[in-house]
Amino acid sequence: MQEELFEQIKELLSENERFFTKLHKVGKQYEAIDFDESGLYQDEEDAVNARWQKLSKKLEMTLSEALDATDVNVHDRVSPDQYLLSLVFKAEEAPPFTLKIDYSNEGEIFITQ
Repeated sequence: MQEELFEQIKELLSENERFFTKLHKVGKQYEAIDFDESGLYQDEEDAVNARWQKLSKKLEMTLSEALDATDVNVHDRVSPDQYLLSLVFKAEEAPPFTLKIDYSNEGEIFITQ
């Protein structure tokens, strides 16, 4: 059963690749912030972090809605320039498992268990 769920999740992640493209762009925006000693970057950093959080939460909700009886949570929200999401899946009929999604290359995602 878990193998079936894993295949379904991989397909859903591929179908929702637009989220990862947007997350990648947010990561590039984060990298472009000029972090200096003045602290003037703080508003820009907060705005980029808010966009990243919103997109990752939206992906979490989209996957949860598509996978009946499966909870999906983003685990260990890291900074946008890490280009990595850890998703925890909790299905009724299977033990919880985590997938790591690397979106460091624009237009590509790499999924590891």
